[in-house]
Amino acid sequence: MPRKFNAYCNKTRDHWGEKPSYKNVCQCAFSDGVDAIYNTYAQNSPGYGPGGWTGTPILAASLMMRSLVEVKMGIKGVLFDFDGTLTLPGAIDFRAIKERLGCPFDEPVLEYLESQPVATRIELTKILEEVEEDAARTSRPNDGAEECVFSLKKMGLCLGILTRNSLSSVELAFKNFESVSIRDFDAVITREDSLPKPHPEGVFEAAAQMNVLPEELLVVGDYRYDVMAGKAAGAKTVFLSNGGSSFMSPDDPEPNYTFSCLEELFEVL
Repeated sequence: MPRKFNAYCNKTRDHWGEKPSYKNVCQCAFSDGVDAIYNTYAQNSPGYGPGGWTGTPILAASLMMRSLVEVKMGIKGVLFDFDGTLTLPGAIDFRAIKERLGCPFDEPVLEYLESQPVATRIELTKILEEVEEDAARTSRPNDGAEECVFSLKKMGLCLGILTRNSLSSVELAFKNFESVSIRDFDAVITREDSLPKPHPEGVFEAAAQMNVLPEELLVVGDYRYDVMAGKAAGAKTVFLSNGGSSFMSPDDPEPNYTFSCLEELFEVL
């Protein structure tokens, strides 16, 4: 949003003078209903009195952001993958995990475990959890992750996490975050709570807990399963490449957006 706001500032400077107000810029960007939105939020903001708006427009404009996001995209919440999305990629060595579990390289770990006899599945699950928790202890926040969460919350968006990992691993990894905790998220859906991605069940469950519709979610993740789950649920999706190559397969659904870093989310919010 900040970059788009600046772009609209440049486009509207000739019309509204050297320093256009937030309202001027938003009128250019969103021609329908902006006055009503602005007036509604201005009347509920400090500086509004009987004679109208008496304070700086930035206060009302900051409260407008949530509505402007909804006018533009219909987005009310952002649902993040965890490993490699909110945390730096590479903490979990999936190839090493598969070797230790005896899982074929072309088969997903959780689906492989489900195909095993009960006793074997229990034993292998314990090994998986140990490896995941070790990785969680050494993981670090992804570049810009904490700033991204902080800004999205300031915009009034609901936030959630949907991961194939366990809750205990997520809780351990959050101990390495400085300014963000698991309590900043309205929904945290792990493999204990729903069928794992790419099944869309977790997206539906997260949407219910976040009190939004699935189509009002932006699902953000660094792997093809994130896009597949989001698309199957009717959500908009972001593939996060983290500056690397794509993990999408030719027959996979196309993500709505492909970004190299979390900061680029604000290009569409």
